[in-house]
Amino acid sequence: MRTPLAYILLLVGLLIVLSGIGWALFQLMGIYGAALNDPLAQPAGAEADVSRRMLLGVAVGTSGIIPFLVGLQLLRRAHRRARSTQP
Repeated sequence: MRTPLAYILLLVGLLIVLSGIGWALFQLMGIYGAALNDPLAQPAGAEADVSRRMLLGVAVGTSGIIPFLVGLQLLRRAHRRARSTQP
């Protein structure tokens, strides 16, 4: 009964973490792409704005750690329980 819930929590947590990492890396690629295409057209506060958006992506990613760890712990307990009942 707890095993499907553990897999769901693990998957949801992993998706949230990966989306946060992807969001932050997308922002980083955007600033480097803009700097390579036209370095003189960058506005004055572009780096600070990208930094804020990257930190937002990191914050989103860290919120997925909790369900990921809870799902991992539930799977470990289910695995231990299954091993202990085997003869």
